[in-house]
Amino acid sequence: MRIVSHPAKSVGRLQESCPPQVPLELVTLKVDAAVSTGMRLMECLRLRIKDVDFARDEMYVRSGKGKKGRRVPLPISLRERLFRQREWTLLRHASDLAQGIGRVYLPHALARKYPNADTKPG
Repeated sequence: MRIVSHPAKSVGRLQESCPPQVPLELVTLKVDAAVSTGMRLMECLRLRIKDVDFARDEMYVRSGKGKKGRRVPLPISLRERLFRQREWTLLRHASDLAQGIGRVYLPHALARKYPNADTKPG
């Protein structure tokens, strides 16, 4: 197991590799989640809205090591920040949809099976 001794250095390296439109607060939130839950960095980067369960205080990691999913506890210290990030993301998604841009690509079979899935946030 590798312990992050300098989270600030990790934030700096991660921010350098992110596109400029990714806010610093989101980068620090992801690093804090990795440090406080034991999740790998790529697992944190792949988290989706539907993977965070505030009712159960846990997060679901999909396709982790060994391509297996697992649940990890949601730290109390991150709960409020994750909730605010979720709300901000949902508002931005609604705004993007209103402007006609917030859709994602779905393969043809999925687009037929779930016709509105390209606009759903989670």
